[in-house]
Amino acid sequence: MSSMTSVQKQSIPVLLEGRDALVRSQTGSGKTLAYCIPVVQSLQAMKTKIQRSDGPYALVLVPTRELALQSFDIVQKLLKPFTWIVPGVLMGGEKRKSEKARLRKGINILISTPGRLVDHIKSTKNIRFSRIQWLILDEADRILDLGFEKDVTVILNAVNAECQKRQNVLLSATLTQGVAWLADISLHNPVSISVVDESHGQSNPMDKAVLEVSAPQAGDELDSFAIPEGLDQHVTLIPSKLRLVSLAAFILQKCKFETDQKMIVFFSTCELVEFHYKLFLQTLLSSPGAPTAGHLPSGSARLKFLRLHGNMEQEERTAVFQEFSHSKTGVLLCTETACPVSCLSSCADSHVCGKQWLC
Repeated sequence: MSSMTSVQKQSIPVLLEGRDALVRSQTGSGKTLAYCIPVVQSLQAMKTKIQRSDGPYALVLVPTRELALQSFDIVQKLLKPFTWIVPGVLMGGEKRKSEKARLRKGINILISTPGRLVDHIKSTKNIRFSRIQWLILDEADRILDLGFEKDVTVILNAVNAECQKRQNVLLSATLTQGVAWLADISLHNPVSISVVDESHGQSNPMDKAVLEVSAPQAGDELDSFAIPEGLDQHVTLIPSKLRLVSLAAFILQKCKFETDQKMIVFFSTCELVEFHYKLFLQTLLSSPGAPTAGHLPSGSARLKFLRLHGNMEQEERTAVFQEFSHSKTGVLLCTETACPVSCLSSCADSHVCGKQWLC
């Protein structure tokens, strides 16, 4: 990383001033670092050195396990010079007993999915929020889309019961009525930071950051999306009986004629992911009567399929997440809720097929 993104340039100074903030910016724009840097900076600079046994000073809520792991990895890297600050992650799919043990030892920057944190609030005596200085709601629109509204309310009530004075940050790619409601109950006199792409319809494309000191209103560009500048969107209407062969042809064509391609294909259910994964392995890679590997088109020989959905074991999901994130090629078949942000970021120059293609 040689320079800051627009959202980082606008958010970091505001957060270092101690202000609450509502940050709206596109997925993959660097929002995670935009809040992680101020959090780490403020905690390492405390006059009284943080002790592990103090418990959480910062609480970060994220919608999915994959985003929790991604955020934890970023925080770990930032904390390398500050070994006395201990990060930790809580998420579904992990053993509660081992998580309780880590909470007993102490976690200073706690990253969690809402559902798992509520489980510990109700059943773990060692979890406490009396020292919380930061409350971060990352990808708030997705948190609400996944049905965590009640869980977030439980968490806010638990934190408010022990700690009233803290800095709150809400980050989202969209500003829906749900996000506006969440900002209203969690933020206090926030600075509203909106980084939008103005390249559409203008000759000189550049990011514009709009800063306002106000609470989000119900009519403030509700349901609008921040679209990445480099994303080209296309819609193709295909008869139902041709949908499958069209998708297969599209995948093969991209892998045959273009190099270093990464593709994400969204499906509406876990069952559809499994069906297409097994089908493509059998037909596109090793179908009966197909040419041997040595006679396959060069793109087909390089073709690699991965799958990611909520019915997989957490260990397998993590392995797929890491493999696709660090790979230069591959086709990831996944459900929308399981797809991590970093996978989208790593596909910045590739083709992402919306699940509407597959309906």
